[in-house]
Amino acid sequence: MHPSSIDNIKNYIIYLPQFQISTDLAKIALDTGTQLGWELYLFIGVDGRTVSNTDDWYTWGIKINKDDDKCKKMLEKPGVRGCFLSHYSLWKQCIDTNETIGIFEHDVEFIKGPPDNITSEDLLKLEGFEPQRPRPAGNWYEGARAYILTPDGATKLVQWVEEFGCLPADVMIGDLIVKIDLDHDNRVKIQDSQIHITRLERHTKSFTWNLEQMC
Repeated sequence: MHPSSIDNIKNYIIYLPQFQISTDLAKIALDTGTQLGWELYLFIGVDGRTVSNTDDWYTWGIKINKDDDKCKKMLEKPGVRGCFLSHYSLWKQCIDTNETIGIFEHDVEFIKGPPDNITSEDLLKLEGFEPQRPRPAGNWYEGARAYILTPDGATKLVQWVEEFGCLPADVMIGDLIVKIDLDHDNRVKIQDSQIHITRLERHTKSFTWNLEQMC
């Protein structure tokens, strides 16, 4: 793609306003990013508790990929379903508007300003560079907390879902679907208050892994 000026890119922070913790985290993300020159908007995510645990999410027209038993098991969790659908909604918006966008989760903190321009063909990952075991979508990196997505990349992700079914959001960002560029400039990090939760207690205190206990 031709380089895109970051000034033309809208960046969205996914959060769940029905949870005070999510609102508080999103405010930190919004404040730190705005101060550093990011054009940021809050985006109301999907509450996975409202999405039934079935092989097909009929109201969304989405099926679950059946090629990976672990991913299927993960998608039984309301938080994993809601996380995927929140990202998927923004992928669809990216296609509909034909504009490159930034996608961020509520627990990020911005520590540097945006890049001068975006030259990535599909996707520029800003945080979470730990390689994981390959899954049906190919090689991927832990977390989908911060990335910039082009319309071409969004189209590839949505078309893959339509053909093969969905996987958890970060697993979906695999190199068999999109070309992944990594930005190692440390523009974004996990909020300090969430590092311990994310890495050591995510199965008990994470919105993705334990949404039903976060009330």
